[in-house]
Formats: sequence, C-alpha cells, structure tokens
Amino acid sequence: MTLDDSSANHLSDTLTAGCNLSDEAAARVTIDAAQSVLRWLARVGVGFDRYPDGRLHLGREGGHHWHRIAHAGGDATRVAVSAVLVAAVRAQRHVEFRRGGFGATCSSTPQGTRSPKYCANAGAASVCWPPGRPTHDRVGRPLMHGVHPRGDLAPRVVVARAITLRLRESGDDHALLDATRLGGWAAHFPQSVCIASRTA
Repeated sequence: MTLDDSSANHLSDTLTAGCNLSDEAAARVTIDAAQSVLRWLARVGVGFDRYPDGRLHLGREGGHHWHRIAHAGGDATRVAVSAVLVAAVRAQRHVEFRRGGFGATCSSTPQGTRSPKYCANAGAASVCWPPGRPTHDRVGRPLMHGVHPRGDLAPRVVVARAITLRLRESGDDHALLDATRLGGWAAHFPQSVCIASRTA
C-alpha cells in the first residue's frame, strides 16, 4: 500500500469495482489481512515483482484509484503463488494432494477469444484480459469512450459489459486490446503473451 492509500480507500474501490455486489464484511476482512498475508507469502517464497531498491512494484487495476496490486512475474501471479502453496502442501506428510479443480490458467473459447468465464477461477480474469488497457472494436472504435469516467480503468464488470454490448450491436465475436504503447509487454504480461502466441 502506498503512503497516501488506506484500507478505507481500498474498501471503497473494491465495492465500486464490484458494482456494490461484493460482500462488504468479507471484503473488509480480506483487505485488513492483505498486508500480513503478502508478507507471509514473500517469506514462504513468492517472488513478488520489486523495484531495484527492494520496494514492491505495485500496479493499478480497473476500478482502483491507487497503485496497490502486487504481482509476481507480471501477470503470472496466480501461477507463482500456486506453485509456492502447492509445494508447501506437498511438504506436509498429513496432507494428501490430488489433481484437479485449479488446473489451467485460461483456455480459449471455440472462436479463439478470451473470456473470464473460461478461466479456472475469478482470479484468472486478469490473465485473460489485462486491466486498464485500451480496448476497441475491429474497426478501431474505442469501447470505453463515453461509457465510464475512468475509461479503460473502469471496473472490470463495466468494461466487460461494454464489450458485450458492442459485440451484440456489431455482430463481431471479439474485441481487441491495444498494447501498441505499452513497453515491456512480455515482462508485465507473460501469461497473456504465451496464450496469444498459442492462438495466433
């Protein structure tokens, strides 16, 4: 968390990003525990992205006003955290490990498009559609222009709704993500690059 951020700010952004459908009590517990859980995950081996001076490299995602999102390996955070937790579970003799349930990161739809509903869990939605990046239809019209004051940094549900409405109107089966101005794409979104290269 940055110095000008607070748990109250984080809660407000979380509830807004969830279109006020989130359970406020559950969100508050999660946010209040976030700092200690992050420190614990780092202690047990999750290699969070950091600046050269050791500070966490915090990102800002749709619906958030502050840079507060910690990543490990760019958009490979879920994979990095899962690997450490699975290794910890396997190290315990009294725990039986079985495959299933948490397997793939994100799969393609039959048309080769990306959709959070095809992801293994809600946390994988960012793998399928990186937040805060310009989206447009096949002829180049911005999808978020005039839809929300925060534009492409609107809450994900707002962006998803705008994409769905534009696809219905146009009859297209996909929207486009404009990453032309984003330097270091492969470093920040290695999972997305890997998925895109498999379907190109």
